[in-house]
Amino acid sequence: MASTAQQRRDQRRRLVVSWNRSTSAAGASSEAVTRPMAAYAADALPERQRGPAVLLPTSIGGLALATLAILLPTAGAIAVAASETVFARPLFATDGRFART
Repeated sequence: MASTAQQRRDQRRRLVVSWNRSTSAAGASSEAVTRPMAAYAADALPERQRGPAVLLPTSIGGLALATLAILLPTAGAIAVAASETVFARPLFATDGRFART
C-alpha cells in the first residue's frame, strides 16, 4: 500500500515538473510569431480528394468481377497445391530433371 502511494506522489511530482518546464519554455519567447497560411490550389483541399471507397465496385457486375479476380487465383493456387495428394502423383515433376529423388 505504501509503495502505491509513493508511486502516485512521484507521478504527481513529474507532472508538476513537466508543467513548470512547458510554461517556462512558453514564457521564454516573448512574442509569438504568426505566419500567414500557404496558398494551396483548390484541388488540394482534403474534401476534394478521392477516398479509397471510390475504388469499390458499385454494381453487381463490378462486384462479380472483383470477386472472381480474388477467388480464381486463390482457387488455382489451392488446386495446384492439393493436386499431388488428390492424384497420388506429382503434377509437374514426373521425370527428368525434377524427378523425385
